[in-house]
Amino acid sequence: MGYIFKKKIFIIYIKEMEFTDQQVNTALMRYQKNREYQRQYYRNKYQTDLNYREKSKELAKNYYHKNIEKKKEKYELQKNYLQAKRRYRYWKNKNDVDTFIKKYPEDYENYFSQNQS
Repeated sequence: MGYIFKKKIFIIYIKEMEFTDQQVNTALMRYQKNREYQRQYYRNKYQTDLNYREKSKELAKNYYHKNIEKKKEKYELQKNYLQAKRRYRYWKNKNDVDTFIKKYPEDYENYFSQNQS
């Protein structure tokens, strides 16, 4: 049995094995306890360490400057969708989606009509 941890998702990789409900619950409880331990460890050790925080900020800043072109490319690829999504949320928060549909019918057709069913 192997474990794969990825962003709050717990996946058990099983090779021709079956587990009882109790074994599955035990594995999930262990995972939850481990995640809580990791959070507490970070909060107690790293979050209060000024050297670590400065180093982390510097690494983040360097990463941003190295990958700024990638961010721009990604935004350009999704620009129309992101703008339509913002407009849709605006009208949805005002409880007036019909106005959005009237003003921007092509955005509604391209991005939102198939998701409404």
